[in-house]
Amino acid sequence: MQNELSQIPESEQTAEVREKIFKKVIGDEKRWRVLTYGHGPSFKDVFGKDFECPTDIAIRRAQEKTNATNELLREELAATKVNISSISVVFLSFLS
Repeated sequence: MQNELSQIPESEQTAEVREKIFKKVIGDEKRWRVLTYGHGPSFKDVFGKDFECPTDIAIRRAQEKTNATNELLREELAATKVNISSISVVFLSFLS
């Protein structure tokens, strides 16, 4: 990692640049594994049984957002059906 950093001017060594280099050298985070701790320990081994993996947090938040969006869409669909029904009644009254 130091070799990679030495090729970049110190003024450009931001946290984002260091993170990119870290990922390039160490690799991406694997689900349920802790980087730099070897092959054995999981997040819960290192941080405790109540620790929630960052990947799981992101997945849970995405699911919550999707569920909320689905609920809004269901409500909009129900309102649209009511509107179509009302329009149909008015239209049919003109035909008779």
